[in-house]
Amino acid sequence: MKTTSRFALETDAETYWHEVYFDPEFTRALYLEGLGCDSVEVLESWTDDQGRYHRQLLAQPHLDAPAFIQKLFGDSQQFTDDGTFDPASGRWSYRVIPAKLATKIHIEGSQRTVATPGGMELLSDLDVRVDVVGFGGLVEKFIVRQFEEKLAQQERFSRRWLASHPG
Repeated sequence: MKTTSRFALETDAETYWHEVYFDPEFTRALYLEGLGCDSVEVLESWTDDQGRYHRQLLAQPHLDAPAFIQKLFGDSQQFTDDGTFDPASGRWSYRVIPAKLATKIHIEGSQRTVATPGGMELLSDLDVRVDVVGFGGLVEKFIVRQFEEKLAQQERFSRRWLASHPG
C-alpha cells in the first residue's frame, strides 16, 4: 500500500535538513515530545565521502491499536529507522524495520522538499507491505493511518521548533 502526504513550513530546504531535521537535539525532541515515543536512541550517524548523511535510530513508540494489532505487537513496537539523505537529489530515503515480524512487514519511504513562495513543502512517500495471512491488508491500513497521524504531529512539532529556534 502506497501513500503520499505533504505539509508546508516557513523555512527553506537547507535550513530544514541541516539545522532542523539532522540536529540531534531536534531528533530527540521530535521523537519523545512531538511523536510521543517512549524512547529514542541514535545508534549511529555519519557523512560518507559522497556527502550523503546516514542515520540509524532505534525508537519505541507507544502503540494505541486495535486488539488484533496488539496481539501481533504488544503494547509498543520498537523499530529501527535506517535513513540516508542524498544532497544531490535532496531526498531522505529510509527503511523502518520493526523489532517484531521484521520479515513480514516491509516499510520504506522517502521525503523531499519543494520550494514554495512562503518557504517549502515536505512531500513524504510511504510504501508498506505486510505478509501476514488474513491480516496483511488491515495491518497495512493501520500502519498508513499511523504514518499520516505521525506526520501531522511532525508538522506541528516542526512549526513550534522553528518558531522557538530562529535561524
